[in-house]
Amino acid sequence: MHLSDARSVFMRKRFCISLLLLVLVLALTGQHLQAQAIQPSFRCGPANSAVERTICSNTVLAQLDSELTPLYSYLVAHVTPDERKRLISEQREWLAVGRVKGCTDSGLAPCMVNNYSLRITALTTKRNSLGEDGGDESLGDGESTAIGGAEFGCKKDQVTLTFPDDDPSLNQAGRGVLNATYVDCRFSDGATIRVKSGYAFPPMPYGYCGLSPPLKLSVWLNHRKVVSEMVFTGQCEEPFAESLSFNEKGASYCLKTRPNGDADLPERFKATNELCGGWAFDQASPLDVVEFPPKGKKPAEVGSLTLEASGPMSTVCAGMLVLDSNGEPFVPDGLPTPAWVTQDVHASQPDTLSDDGSVRVATFDLTNTGRTSRVYSMDENKPFFDGTALGTGGNDVLAKPFNPENWDDAVAEGIYVFQFAHASVFFALGKTHMLLNPVNHLEDPTVIALRGQSVVTECTFHRTQENF
Repeated sequence: MHLSDARSVFMRKRFCISLLLLVLVLALTGQHLQAQAIQPSFRCGPANSAVERTICSNTVLAQLDSELTPLYSYLVAHVTPDERKRLISEQREWLAVGRVKGCTDSGLAPCMVNNYSLRITALTTKRNSLGEDGGDESLGDGESTAIGGAEFGCKKDQVTLTFPDDDPSLNQAGRGVLNATYVDCRFSDGATIRVKSGYAFPPMPYGYCGLSPPLKLSVWLNHRKVVSEMVFTGQCEEPFAESLSFNEKGASYCLKTRPNGDADLPERFKATNELCGGWAFDQASPLDVVEFPPKGKKPAEVGSLTLEASGPMSTVCAGMLVLDSNGEPFVPDGLPTPAWVTQDVHASQPDTLSDDGSVRVATFDLTNTGRTSRVYSMDENKPFFDGTALGTGGNDVLAKPFNPENWDDAVAEGIYVFQFAHASVFFALGKTHMLLNPVNHLEDPTVIALRGQSVVTECTFHRTQENF
């Protein structure tokens, strides 16, 4: 063997030995760190009882004990007062007798593992019977996140909302018609607080700060609503407060300033002339089974629709429950619709059907009176008019100004105005009908039919709203 070959073999052997030692060190270090990381719910020390020393020296038992304690604390915070008394007495009995039941000194640890597992299963079953939990986000002590318009901080015994200036990451966003979002905070004693933020009304693309309406919030303490729909910003999402805090007893706040006369402040902030104040929660608030439904009951998805209809049109409307990409019902392809054609209007006039310089036209019986006529349709989403207007008669109706806020006067001119709703005309069962999709998603879509100058509602699609 050449010297270079021998050196190469030696280096490979040394590398393998070094690698093996490194693996052993990492394995031992990992075991040590794992043992350090798993701590029971109590402090281990010389003064511990024999049972506690067994738990401290056994990583499985230490893990089970650390899981059991917060589960028990959660139940104590969420059950009724009478159930709480029974649960506390039951837990004391289990700690004194139940966790070592049937155990001997020689087989204490494995016997206790079995007893702990049975206890955790029993309490988990009780926990699940209270209802589902968990939010868009769930935080523990020292954790924080953004929740519409605020920085949300979770501590061991309170939550705090602060409002940094000009922070784009805090803009309201989320699910549902009000862009709601919520965060749960777990307190050290097992109690939970949920804070939900959302728009006070849907953003609208017109008016003063129409796309940035005020924000509101609701708060639940241990599944009980303690703050309901409190507006905490003005128009344009300008917050009233420097901070808002909630704990198990109540709420506190500090305002940025007090507007003249407090005219714009919510009632909660008017209770004192000082910049800082607060109020106590109503501890007798009932459980909110809508926000926290019982186990096995799945809540309706926010924005989903349920149909209310009767008679022959119920089958027709049921076919519209397949929603489009905007979450709106639509007229399916199988239903006939008017043969609209676009007609240019050379002498367009403001506040009329010809406002846009063109109009759609078709011939059918709009009012279900048995007489067909030319029908002109204008569909707009402008500040003056956001919705659909349908006119009947000759071309002269195109030049007639109409007030979208006054149904009777417009109908007298032969114009049927659906302000803040967009109409889709279709034919079914020998009649003319319209599907109305509201601009404001707090309102329900409907299917209607005109009977002369009257409107008959045939179907209503009830929209599941965010629970506040």
